[in-house]
Amino acid sequence: RALALEPRLPSALNTRGGLAGDAGQLDEAVDWYRRALNVEPDLLEARLNLAGTLADLGRAAEARAEAESVLGVVPDLAAAHAVVGNALLVEDRYQDAAAAFRQAVTGEPDNADHRYSLGLCHEESREWDAAVDCYEEALRLDPDHGPALSGNLNMRKALCRWEGMADISRRFREGVARGVTGLTPFVFLAEPVTQAEQLACARLWTEWRAPRSPGRPEYLARDQRPGPQLTVAYLSANFNQHPTALHVPRLLEVHDRSRFRVLAYCTSPSDGSDARKRIEDGVDTFRDVSGWSARDISRRIVEDGVDLLIDLKGHTLKAVTEVFARRPAPVHVNYMGYPGTTGSSFHDYVVVDDLVVPLSEARNFSESLVMMPDTYWVDDDRRAKACTPPTRAERGLPDDAFVYCCLNNSYKLSPEVFGRWMRILAAVPGSVLWLLDINPGTSHNDNLRQAAAAHGIDPARLVFCPKRPLPEYLSHYLLADLFLDTLPYNAHTTASDALSNGLPVLTCAGETFASRVGASLMRVLGIDELVTWSLDDYERVAVELARDPERLRALKEKVDVAVRTSAMYDTPRYTRHLETAYEEMMRRHRAGVAHGHFRVLPEGGDVEALEIP
Repeated sequence: RALALEPRLPSALNTRGGLAGDAGQLDEAVDWYRRALNVEPDLLEARLNLAGTLADLGRAAEARAEAESVLGVVPDLAAAHAVVGNALLVEDRYQDAAAAFRQAVTGEPDNADHRYSLGLCHEESREWDAAVDCYEEALRLDPDHGPALSGNLNMRKALCRWEGMADISRRFREGVARGVTGLTPFVFLAEPVTQAEQLACARLWTEWRAPRSPGRPEYLARDQRPGPQLTVAYLSANFNQHPTALHVPRLLEVHDRSRFRVLAYCTSPSDGSDARKRIEDGVDTFRDVSGWSARDISRRIVEDGVDLLIDLKGHTLKAVTEVFARRPAPVHVNYMGYPGTTGSSFHDYVVVDDLVVPLSEARNFSESLVMMPDTYWVDDDRRAKACTPPTRAERGLPDDAFVYCCLNNSYKLSPEVFGRWMRILAAVPGSVLWLLDINPGTSHNDNLRQAAAAHGIDPARLVFCPKRPLPEYLSHYLLADLFLDTLPYNAHTTASDALSNGLPVLTCAGETFASRVGASLMRVLGIDELVTWSLDDYERVAVELARDPERLRALKEKVDVAVRTSAMYDTPRYTRHLETAYEEMMRRHRAGVAHGHFRVLPEGGDVEALEIP
């Protein structure tokens, strides 16, 4: 009403921009702020709002320019320093961003957001101990600060800084129950919780990240007549040197081009790697959309006539939830990148198998389940191979010891499973545990050594493996005797790495998707004896295998044969099954049938509908 009476009223134009931003309509908010500034260029509130929104859109250079113009008038304005920091974070300039947030903290020392953002800079700079300190200070100021609670829990897990972590875990879990916003679903995957709780967390996060989607799906703006092929597009930030790029390239290459046109959209710039080039060469059209707004990415998807948009990110780092909220394609699929539910109303299907997600768990997924016949996991039958291995001595390992290994990311290590590992070492004299030296210079290694000593184990029996280039890293699996899986977040890519290089993986299955991936990989390889369903059995088998060299040797031979012959490494077979699923999804959409659960049958390119028992 104010704008109807006075269309050029700056305060009303600025407030209208704020309302658009609150509704998730960031591009529209920018337009309103610019209109306000066209009328009153010195309206600092509108300029600062514009700067913050541009940073949220990833338009970092523009955001910094606007914020710095505000600082030219008010040099000590903490909010403007924070916007500069956010813009620098977008540009991955973490040290410069930290300097900006320190200025913000100086100006507003009681602002939990500034403390959290400073912690995020430390986290991204791999200064993890400093990150924990910042997150804890943010939580002192605001005990329900969801992002700080998430960051604190994640960094404590990554550092294996377990003292006091149980309280942080409890607060996170209670926060989900109370509806606290900003709690990261990805962190919750590594917590001993139920699938129902993970759904609740994912819903909270999705509603926070994408509070309102446009009323009309954007794909309706395009011609809806079927073309000669289905257009399937894969969207990710990880089409670079990343685990995603180890698994999907062959899938992209062997799609049946008589039935499918294959596109890829990448929201991060090229790292110049061979992995990036292979993906670029493996699709019909590759689009680098790094730095684009959600609106512009969505419009490009609509213009490209995409039928099925495949989300390879879910709720992981640099996900673009806002793009999916705009509904740029008729069918959206949660696939591979996130072992859980998105909790969204704009993802139609999730690709699983009946082991990682039994049909009885369907109520705890916002998406309809699509059951693959062998395993949901896709791998590359032409993946990189290990180089010639070094000697054990060259990697700091004893020549005559039994070597257990777990080269997982450290956030997957839990105090409970680590305690079992120490019992295993105690039961197998002289054995060692080979772990990843995930972040040299932090307290990570010392924390684990102290934990070992607290269990009565000589810390020298923990050997830490530095990160190395992919072929060298893979060669490490040729030196170990048995891979010990983690719980409640199993090894996924790491387990596949070990298996493809002949190393048996002993896994323990839990109750959630992320905790059953190891079991799914073992099942498709036909090695059920390496799947346990309790930590007691897990501990027992780990000790028995160390004491029975013949049994272990037979298992290694079984792994070698399975890797060469199983469906897990038959990428063309897997792709045919996935294509059958895609065609069924699109058939249902075009028929106006509500999407529902279905299973892809192993032979014949057919499906069957599934009903929740």
